Amino acid sequence: MKHIIQKSFLALATVVLGLSVLALRTNAVGGGSATLSLSPASGSYTTGNTISVAIYENSGTDQVNAVQANLTYPASLLSCSDSSVSSSSAFGVSAQSTCGSGSAQIARGTTTAVSGSQLVATVTFTAASAGTATITFAGGSAVLRSSDNGAETLTTNPASYSLSAPAPPPSGGGSSSGGATGGSGTSSGTSGSSGSSTKTTSSSSSSSSGAPAAPTSPTAPAAPTTLTISDISATNVSANSATINWTTSVAATSEVDYGETTRYVATAVSKSLTKNHSVSLTSVKLLPSKTYHYVVKSVDANGQIVTSKDQTFTTIAAAPAAAAKKNGSLLPVVIVIVLALAALGAGFFVKNRRGGGGTGGGGGHSVLADYQPTTTPHTPPANSPSSTTQAAPTVISPNATIHPTNQSMPPKL
Repeated sequence: MKHIIQKSFLALATVVLGLSVLALRTNAVGGGSATLSLSPASGSYTTGNTISVAIYENSGTDQVNAVQANLTYPASLLSCSDSSVSSSSAFGVSAQSTCGSGSAQIARGTTTAVSGSQLVATVTFTAASAGTATITFAGGSAVLRSSDNGAETLTTNPASYSLSAPAPPPSGGGSSSGGATGGSGTSSGTSGSSGSSTKTTSSSSSSSSGAPAAPTSPTAPAAPTTLTISDISATNVSANSATINWTTSVAATSEVDYGETTRYVATAVSKSLTKNHSVSLTSVKLLPSKTYHYVVKSVDANGQIVTSKDQTFTTIAAAPAAAAKKNGSLLPVVIVIVLALAALGAGFFVKNRRGGGGTGGGGGHSVLADYQPTTTPHTPPANSPSSTTQAAPTVISPNATIHPTNQSMPPKL
């Protein structure tokens, strides 16, 4: 096993040594001969496209193990880079791969000698501009024999390529030559009259001159109109409601987010598509004399979304009747107070009907007329027509129970 490894290493070292002295041995020509050629040798290509050029060596019956291929090309017409150079299975040892600025240097070797026609490497060029590009083998190119690392007598074959710009797209207009060709007949024996008949019975896409009409280009779909919002306003603002209005450039949905701050805790939405939007704020009851923040949003059929900047409105103060209703009516309280005062005053307006004695019989009089702040008995005047002594009037307390005997009923309120 050790012997096999040493033998393989020796073969590889021989190839590397042969590649390193190619430049020194190109003039040491032996009895054999070899050819370096490019494939394809010619062709037509459009600028912007690539051209894969294969490098072949043919040593006939001679065993060879190394190749140096130096190329020159017009840098104004062709371009390449180091990465554009690839190896082959016949020559798997890569010693040099450079390409650019009008020249390429490629050195390949093998640990197993080969003969006959073998692929050395492939270079991929790009057609840069129109013209005729010729690729040739430059000095220093060589093919080495495996027996003594001597250079074979070398013959090289260049390659030439025609490069052209891409054809312009058809203008769509027919030329008058088509009609002339149809009138004079073609080489296949079609007469002028038959050519004219053919044009008459052809499809309606042909023009009267015989040239086909230009194909109709498909119409590109129109870009959707940009969705925008304008004319935002708050109307019908009351103590606890409001209506938000706005306009969009295209039909879209309606949404209002609102709240007492820019957190917008409530939302009112309408999914109908329209340009003129009007949304009543009813999802959360508004409070009187409050400033509310809101934004409006719309989404059109194409999925475009637009949102306005923050807007505000202020609800009006609550009406007095509403305030009274909210705080509770005072009318029952007023009625109770009036009735209490009336009951209290009734005691002072009750008339005391006095009973008469003897033949004189005194008439009744008001209790208030005889009211005195003290309890001293009342003595009638000396010349009083009453023949009997009258009793002192009684002061009636507002809380006293009134008996109907010799008393008048309290006035009705």
